[in-house]
Amino acid sequence: MSDLHFFSIGDNLNATGHYGFVQRDHVDGSKIADKLFEYGDSINKMGTSIPTPYARLYLFDSAFKQLNSYFNSQEEDLKQVSYEGVINNEGNTVPTAYHFLVSECLDMLEFIFKYGDMKEFDVEEWDVQAECNVLMQVGNNDQKELGAALLDAHDTTVLSNFSKIYLFKWKTSNGEEIILGGTSPITLVYTSPNVRRRLKEAKLEFYGGAGNRLFDNSRHTPLYERSKDFREFLYTYWLTDLSKIDSLTDTQIYSYINNCHVQFDKKIIIDKKAPELKKVKPLSIESIGSITTSGVYLYCSHNEFDPADCDYIIKPTVNLWKHEDVNGEARSVDTPLALTSNGVDGYNYIDKDRKWNRATDNIPSILEKALTERILPGTTFKYPYITVDDFLESKIIEVSYNVRKDKFYTGSSQNIKYMLPLKKEFFKFFKIEDIESMVNVSVDKDTLDVTVTIDIPLEDGKKIILSKCYCDGDEDGKGCDKVRCFDKEMFDLAIFPSYRLTRNNAYNIMLGTNKLDNLKLKFYRLSDLEKGKPIQEVSDEIRTSDNGFQTRHLHVDGDFDFMELTVPDESNTCNTLIIPKFKPCPNTISKFTFCVDFGTTNTHVAYVSKMLGDTSAVTVNQIDNFSILRSEIPENDDSQIMILNDDRGAGYFVKFPTFLQREFVPFEIDRKKGIHYPMRTTTWEKIQQEGNLKCFSSMNIGFNYDNELIKEGNTQGVYRTNIKWAKNDLLAPTRLQEYFKEQLWMMKGKSALNGGGGDFKVVATYPLSMSVPEVQAFKNAWKSAAHWLNIDEANIKFEIESVAPYYSFLASLNFGQPYMNLDIGGGTTDILHVNPKPGGKDASAVFSALFAANDIWGDGVNDANNKLENGFIDFYMQSDAYKILPDTKKLELKAVLEKAGLSSSDFISYLFTHDKDAKDPLNFSQTITSSSEMMRVIIVHFASLMYYTAVILDLAELKIPKKITFTGMGSKYIKLITDDEATLSLIVSRIFAYYGKLVDNNDLRTANIQIQFSKEPKLVTAQGGLIMESKPLKDHLIPDNCLCHGYTDEEYGTTVTYGQMSSMKKDVLDSFNKFCGLFAEDSMVQALSKLGLDIPTNFVNTMKEYAESSFDIVLNDNSDEQKAQFAIGDPMFFWPLKETLYQMTKGCNQEVLNNKEKEHQ
Repeated sequence: MSDLHFFSIGDNLNATGHYGFVQRDHVDGSKIADKLFEYGDSINKMGTSIPTPYARLYLFDSAFKQLNSYFNSQEEDLKQVSYEGVINNEGNTVPTAYHFLVSECLDMLEFIFKYGDMKEFDVEEWDVQAECNVLMQVGNNDQKELGAALLDAHDTTVLSNFSKIYLFKWKTSNGEEIILGGTSPITLVYTSPNVRRRLKEAKLEFYGGAGNRLFDNSRHTPLYERSKDFREFLYTYWLTDLSKIDSLTDTQIYSYINNCHVQFDKKIIIDKKAPELKKVKPLSIESIGSITTSGVYLYCSHNEFDPADCDYIIKPTVNLWKHEDVNGEARSVDTPLALTSNGVDGYNYIDKDRKWNRATDNIPSILEKALTERILPGTTFKYPYITVDDFLESKIIEVSYNVRKDKFYTGSSQNIKYMLPLKKEFFKFFKIEDIESMVNVSVDKDTLDVTVTIDIPLEDGKKIILSKCYCDGDEDGKGCDKVRCFDKEMFDLAIFPSYRLTRNNAYNIMLGTNKLDNLKLKFYRLSDLEKGKPIQEVSDEIRTSDNGFQTRHLHVDGDFDFMELTVPDESNTCNTLIIPKFKPCPNTISKFTFCVDFGTTNTHVAYVSKMLGDTSAVTVNQIDNFSILRSEIPENDDSQIMILNDDRGAGYFVKFPTFLQREFVPFEIDRKKGIHYPMRTTTWEKIQQEGNLKCFSSMNIGFNYDNELIKEGNTQGVYRTNIKWAKNDLLAPTRLQEYFKEQLWMMKGKSALNGGGGDFKVVATYPLSMSVPEVQAFKNAWKSAAHWLNIDEANIKFEIESVAPYYSFLASLNFGQPYMNLDIGGGTTDILHVNPKPGGKDASAVFSALFAANDIWGDGVNDANNKLENGFIDFYMQSDAYKILPDTKKLELKAVLEKAGLSSSDFISYLFTHDKDAKDPLNFSQTITSSSEMMRVIIVHFASLMYYTAVILDLAELKIPKKITFTGMGSKYIKLITDDEATLSLIVSRIFAYYGKLVDNNDLRTANIQIQFSKEPKLVTAQGGLIMESKPLKDHLIPDNCLCHGYTDEEYGTTVTYGQMSSMKKDVLDSFNKFCGLFAEDSMVQALSKLGLDIPTNFVNTMKEYAESSFDIVLNDNSDEQKAQFAIGDPMFFWPLKETLYQMTKGCNQEVLNNKEKEHQ
């Protein structure tokens, strides 16, 4: 032995005091200091000089051996210290690398015990003989040597007792596999030396049942400090499995387990006579089977979770969560738990003995989408649970306006500028109205952090609070949980209608965006939420697009419960739910009837509401103008739209309110608010229109017409007037239909919100002068609109305009003698003659003419050409009244004049509307009446109507009326002549007398007519329609529909077709010339003279010069071969006047200018 040489790195072996090789005949093992044992060096620095490829397996056995050796050498009171560390020179207990190795081996066993049943855990089989043979047969020289060495080290040692090693793997979320360790015949299991590093790289942490972190290089955990479940298992396993294998009873781990139980864990009692493994099952992999080592099974937990023992079970209020689809497989879902990272002190978690452990029960950052695939944190139990991330979005959207909390769920009783970050999954468990009691959004005034909490109700009256805080982040925006939509990128929306019925619901949503073209809006019904699919029956059309600003109109056919809005974010997208508070409709206690007086210039809508069962006739006092009224008292509030921003406005999104007023239903329709009935008959339409018009998507009622006229021109739309009589316009029928559709939709809302159940009747009036095709088109438009809204066509009634005033105005006057009413509108005049029959039904006749107020104020026969050349316009713009207006007012008028699509009648209607404004009145009426020249046009117009009235009285042989009344908005111009009824009566009587003398009708010649005006001329038609509808049919006034053309030598009842028009020209012009003779009649001249007015001969001659041309223009306008066989429904008497009056306005204005010029000369 003297030739033995040893390499020394310490002076304990080298007596010479030198390092290096030294010759010795033997080694004294007691002189070798185990630095790892003595100083407790980190296990990370630990190496091994064990000369075998399987050194890792022997290393763990050595660690158990060292601890057991130290345990056996200690006094009784110090034995526990031996399993915790060694006592150093300072008297402190310090763990050694062997303690860490033992702890790590136990970690591997506990990992299998706790996580071995999870899908991420996998096992790979390594067959020693087979794998070594592969290396030796097909490998290169190095691989062949490795294979031989591995096989030799296996076959010549204790390792020969096993033929396979099983490697334990963990699959990460990104698909990587981490080798954790494997099986060992010496210590049951071992760990990979890289396990800690690999887990750290993957950001994975695993914990034992006692909160001990597994594979922790900073702390070791003896067996007796681990969870009770694991210890009970391992002590029982020692009896049932390990003790029965001779090769294991001699192992160091066998002794270690026994020592821990007997010495330190006596409280855990194991039935040694009949030990039984409980709540575990053999570790098994589908591709391999059960995993064994040294002839014994490895085990993992197999506890059954009993929800009855858990305090975290939620108490849902709806059951849409009970089923889910997982990759096409339909699954039932147990009632989930609600969990938070901190748990709730005192609540039972897994069972009555197991509370939530904040250290070990870690909720994963990425949750399984399927509830049935989730593993309860800190366990291997697969059981559904929900967390805050299931119900709240990762980011919250901030807007620049307060969200209207009385119309939308915001989660706060305060005014806030944040959208509700709730996820739609919330409604699988809870009702919409539960938001009020469960969800709270609060904003810290100092930090502006937004905290959202959800109080989840649990069984037995308990609750748990899910909470998320949304912060601003640092100065660079890092860590910001807010998506700001209040500067360049903005959105807002409004919903119509605001209520929900039990059937036949439909909604239009106006969405405004700025630089958010990719914003998405999906609609959901709670009943479909289990499937998770949005409503498909949604149309989405762009209405306005202007330099990043956009309005879209989305139509939902049917009801919906909430919307999911998706805003594109810098890195991804951000969602929010918009949940309207639809107003529930009260019980049906009333019946509603509406009447629409759809006029050429103005439209009026009136309605009456009566209790169910009330069959009495309607009176005028029961009738109201159609309105939409807001009120802070919910039951009195019948506003029909819901705007996302509150009354303070849309914040920085200033464009949206402007377009909302243009494109949507008004928030209020009320005289006090500026928008009211009667109102201008107009639509707001998209200019670049492709295909048919569509309500809201491309057109709507022009409620904001009057307010918009003074604003600068808009390239995105145009107000269209004269929609009642639009000729040669292919879109005209659709325009009427869509106009009526919106009107009906609002009527439905009025009924729904005020006890009518959404059901109602409509009376639609039309003039007798409409041709048969025009009447049919009018009725079809109403019926089509009704069909679209699921309204029974039988509830739409049609009545002649001229009859309606009889019920609301004339009958109540109780004249007792024959009387007439002229209902003058913008485009038509309807004349009703009534001859009262005491005790019987009144005799009546009705006449109609396409001759009305717009023939004074318009642009002639082709009024739709929008020439803006009516003489009254230039007359006013040159007047002193205009010149003294403030510059701001002048700019307003200039803006109106430059408005696209505007006609003369539109502009003059605006002048009349603001005629007597409290501030800066236009004084248009006064300016006209101060000009005898301009008044001539008005006198001729009125005189022609009265002259034609005399004609029909004579030809139809009707009783001369004692009184003549005037209704309709167009009749207001008559008061420009005089508002004194007696003076006007004298003028009318003189006209009748003149015509009576022409035709030798003594009754006309001696007529003493009394004139009477209606105080509300536009209201009476709609009111009359409602009263008429309420009366039995037998009591209805059914007048004879009559027509007198008014040409010379006409025989009453003669029909003239469109094909005969040109042949009637001479007789019509002859009749017109006779009319012109009226103004040379002394009695007429005197009557006008008393008013300071006249119709001079040159004026009359000029009219005669224009008359033939005017007739020809009307003739050409009506020339249509398809209509040749139809009877003309419009009296030709007015044809020579229709274009003539327009030309005369320009001539009179020129005369005014000439006279002014003479005055200044």
